[in-house]
Amino acid sequence: MASALILRTLGVPEETIFEDFLLTNHYAGAKIERTLWTIRFFSLFRTDPEQVRPILGVERRYLEAGFEQIHQRYGSFDHFRREALGVSDEELVAFRDLALE
Repeated sequence: MASALILRTLGVPEETIFEDFLLTNHYAGAKIERTLWTIRFFSLFRTDPEQVRPILGVERRYLEAGFEQIHQRYGSFDHFRREALGVSDEELVAFRDLALE
């Protein structure tokens, strides 16, 4: 979520942030599969790996829920940035200049 907030603050479109977030499953896929196999093995094959998978990977709805809470509570991401994150408009410009050089 922290990475998503940084990207959103930098002006990256939400859809691009979702795509980036979902890459977690791709890049962590082998590790997730090894972890699921280990869980199955140590549970003597009594644990259904599909019940554990959601906590090891990510789903679009996780990030959507976070952004939805921001919009419900603050009305907009800019208001959230100012009020909850404490980043002023001037600080935003400086941050974008620094990060997007």
